[in-house]
Amino acid sequence: MPKNSRKTYYWDSCAFIAWLDGGKGHPAEVIAGLGEIAKEVTENKANLCTSVITEPEILKGKLTTDQTTRFENLFKRRNVIQINMDSRIAKKASEIRDHYNSRGVKISTPDSIHLATAIIYQVDEFDTLDGAGERPRRNDLLPLNGDVAGYPLHIRIPTGQPTLFSGVEVSTEEQEGGN
Repeated sequence: MPKNSRKTYYWDSCAFIAWLDGGKGHPAEVIAGLGEIAKEVTENKANLCTSVITEPEILKGKLTTDQTTRFENLFKRRNVIQINMDSRIAKKASEIRDHYNSRGVKISTPDSIHLATAIIYQVDEFDTLDGAGERPRRNDLLPLNGDVAGYPLHIRIPTGQPTLFSGVEVSTEEQEGGN
């Protein structure tokens, strides 16, 4: 993916799930953050990417028809990219898992693939909710911010300013930036 002046976000599967379900169980500022990124992408001011493994992680059987359509339509945009797994990503994912396993931390295969993909494609920001819970776990991704097995990667919870209408149901068209 060529670098350009637009910011490139990488969404972990959980970010897509929270965006699709309207953030049930997540603070308003997280939903606002996801919405701000989605708006930047919709207005063609930023790129959004994820690994091709996001699709099987989403479990479309748990989505409504509207949510499935939103998810599928998002990837029809030129600035939203599903990155195929290749041997470079597989090797880097293995390296990441080995690095943390030797320190007693178990990083899942899907998480290591997401991290490796983001590192190889040099994204500006890796957005996840993995580690946002009240009970931290040793395999959470947020604590890896800044140093993932020796590679710099900015990992964060997408947060934004909740609006007056936070928590109010909006239509699919409004969420995708339409009028």
